[in-house]
Amino acid sequence: MQAAKLRGKTGGGRNESLRLLLVEDTFDMAEAIMIRLDRSGIACDLAKSLEEARACVNVQHYDVIVLDINLPDGLGTELLKEIRSRGERTPVLMLTARSSRSDEEIAYYSGVDEYVGKPFDREQLVLRVNAMLEHGTRIAPLPTSSDGTTQSDETPGRRVARL
Repeated sequence: MQAAKLRGKTGGGRNESLRLLLVEDTFDMAEAIMIRLDRSGIACDLAKSLEEARACVNVQHYDVIVLDINLPDGLGTELLKEIRSRGERTPVLMLTARSSRSDEEIAYYSGVDEYVGKPFDREQLVLRVNAMLEHGTRIAPLPTSSDGTTQSDETPGRRVARL
């Protein structure tokens, strides 16, 4: 797998076939994340708004998307819902200052794979991105019935997050 190749790399060894979209409007944070990802060999594009992120995903395939919730022109969960509604299964890590349980639940039910609160450890972020690259599949949220309660799904081969 491609992610396994990353683990042994140090000092900017880059695997150009891996591409990540970082959607973050705080420049200092975005720059620090991009430097760390580059050192891990992951090519990274930066979008500072929903509009820029939409333009990026419309012309480029990404192996992982790291997405902030609060952006100058809307919520990152809007982009996430758009991506999932098109049937795209690109792994998405939500990186956000929003730490309430309801924000986290909204993100997971919108299709996010990982939810990381700010502040965060950059090394841990790289580990999570590498894990997402290696596994390459999403964990589906529990299906809900018409009354809003969650239901179990015993479909063989389907991984379901148990809440």
